Amino acid sequence: MWVFNVWSTADLLHAYYRGISLGLDPGQLGAVYFIATVVVPFLLITHGVVFWLLLQGDRVAASREP
Repeated sequence: MWVFNVWSTADLLHAYYRGISLGLDPGQLGAVYFIATVVVPFLLITHGVVFWLLLQGDRVAASREP
C-alpha cells in the first residue's frame, strides 16, 4: 500500500506540474477542465488521508506489542 500511495501521489503531482507548465487557457481544455479542478485535488486529499491512516496503523501496531 505504501508503494502504491507514494507512486500515485508522485504521478498526480507530476501530471499537475506538467499541466500547469503547458500554459493553456482554461477555455482550451473544454470539459477536461473539470478533471484538473475537481478530481485531481480530491485524489490528492484522498492520498493524504491514506498516508495518515498508514501512519496511524503503524502507531497502533507498535502500541499493541508487549
